[in-house]
Amino acid sequence: MAAAVAMGGVFDFMDLSPFSSTALHAFEQFLCGPLKDRTDARRRASPLTYVTSNSPPLLLVHSDIDPIAPYSGARLMERRYRETGAHVELITVPGAPHEFWNYTRWFPTTIEQCATFLRRVAVDTALGVRPLSPSSCRPQHGCSHNLAELARDSRRRDH
Repeated sequence: MAAAVAMGGVFDFMDLSPFSSTALHAFEQFLCGPLKDRTDARRRASPLTYVTSNSPPLLLVHSDIDPIAPYSGARLMERRYRETGAHVELITVPGAPHEFWNYTRWFPTTIEQCATFLRRVAVDTALGVRPLSPSSCRPQHGCSHNLAELARDSRRRDH
């Protein structure tokens, strides 16, 4: 996998304290039994379990008031990625519902942000470099993040 985008995701099934009773019931259905008896299954179902320094670049897009998948889970995933040295970016969508990407108000911006991330990561991967985060990319430092230029330059090197 070259990269991933997660919108409103659940990343940790071990700490159940942030979840509503409705979510907990859904988790029991997903894990085929009472959560108290499914500790190993909860650990194996938690994406946090699998984060390593070799994890693919990840873009997290999450509402800061998500009532279904709490924002704290996205922050935890971001922290785990950073601790391992894997590339992660978090975009916070203020005041949005859980499924914000389905609303006209948020859809165009969300899709553009995801597409920009994936194009940037694809170019960086093609060049054989670690992805740059938008915050590390500043014109005054000689980085224009011009994707067309980077792609053209990478094709020249291949010939």
